[in-house]
Amino acid sequence: MLKKTDHSEKRQFGRRETHLRGWVRVAGRPPISCVIRDVSQGGALLEFMEDTWLPFGFRLTTECKQVDRYCEPRHKTGVRIGVQFVEAPDHTVVSGSTAASAEISGWMGKEQRLPRR
Repeated sequence: MLKKTDHSEKRQFGRRETHLRGWVRVAGRPPISCVIRDVSQGGALLEFMEDTWLPFGFRLTTECKQVDRYCEPRHKTGVRIGVQFVEAPDHTVVSGSTAASAEISGWMGKEQRLPRR
């Protein structure tokens, strides 16, 4: 069987090479530092200092507010993880204030509603 040698870009919108310092934000955990190696309209490639486990859904931000998106991991190669940008979870009203369900959801992305007081 012959290998496919076509290395053309498959993204609808091309990726942009970057070297941005980013933060993976997960409820209940301290922010995880990463380097955003490239960004496209649909996702990004993140590089970590060491092997890192990420939950099903998390927020990716940068200090300069250039990126603030909700993500899901799609593939992993060593310390690099490719993520896809997705819609943020619905907001939930908790005790009269609004909190993103990402902040109160479990580790595996299962939404949990806090009881009303």
